[in-house]
Amino acid sequence: MATLSQAGVLLSESFDDVATLAGKGWVLANVSSPSSGTDWFQGDNTTAFTAQAGAANAYIASNYLAAPPGGFIDNFLITPYFSLESDVTLTFYVRGDGSAGAGFSDTFAVLAGATAQGGSEVVTESLSPTVALVDDWTAYTVMLPGLGAGAIGRFAFEYFGDADTSNYIGIDTVMVAAAESNAAPEPQTLALVALGLAALVQARRRSV
Repeated sequence: MATLSQAGVLLSESFDDVATLAGKGWVLANVSSPSSGTDWFQGDNTTAFTAQAGAANAYIASNYLAAPPGGFIDNFLITPYFSLESDVTLTFYVRGDGSAGAGFSDTFAVLAGATAQGGSEVVTESLSPTVALVDDWTAYTVMLPGLGAGAIGRFAFEYFGDADTSNYIGIDTVMVAAAESNAAPEPQTLALVALGLAALVQARRRSV
């Protein structure tokens, strides 16, 4: 399990109660097509797997029911705003569920939105690479450069893919901290660039 310094922590979430996320500033946005199905939900430790840390069901999950049969899953989990005056590091754990067997797979990506001082958006054309999930909790880190005084930002996790060949995803132990205060042992690192949050969901939908 990763050991994370508490100095400079801007956001920390262990998903003990998914029902409280909206009140903390999180956004759950299911834009699957042709219509959305089940939103993000509390982790299922009875038929799927247990949390990376904490209580057995203390993680957030999504599955193939996020879109109807024959549809395309596009389910976003967006963090609250945090200060982006200086460089930040996002650390989190994610895993898939291999119990469905061959022919099923789960994919996700990480996006970011930033607003500089005065409210101007920072927009670039690239997104993080697609990552195919494995049947084990895996730690990832994402670096986002600071934009100076008054800047704010937020990250988004995107679970996507064909509903008929997707299965189940879990996310746990999310932390955003000043870059120098985050220390996770040998995590996977995702190359990431900023994307204006106002266009984040629609831009990603056009790219799939």
